[in-house]
Amino acid sequence: MLGDVFLAFSQFEMANQTLVKAFGKDVILQEVQMFSSIIEIVEELEVNFHNEDCKKGIVLSKLIPAFSSWSILMQAKFQPYLQH
Repeated sequence: MLGDVFLAFSQFEMANQTLVKAFGKDVILQEVQMFSSIIEIVEELEVNFHNEDCKKGIVLSKLIPAFSSWSILMQAKFQPYLQH
């Protein structure tokens, strides 16, 4: 399952670069920079790959809160562009 998480975050990173190209750095730079901190947390998971307790702690105390905050910011940023 952790492999899926790594793959998902690499896809988010690629999507962020596409968004920067589409909207310009001025519009989305802060959110892309915030995602870099999430990637650092994912890298911390890779370093602790064989330590189950440490991985669980990182996911629960760092990764989930950081990703949730980033997701909320992205949703707010792009809400004006969405049609329901």
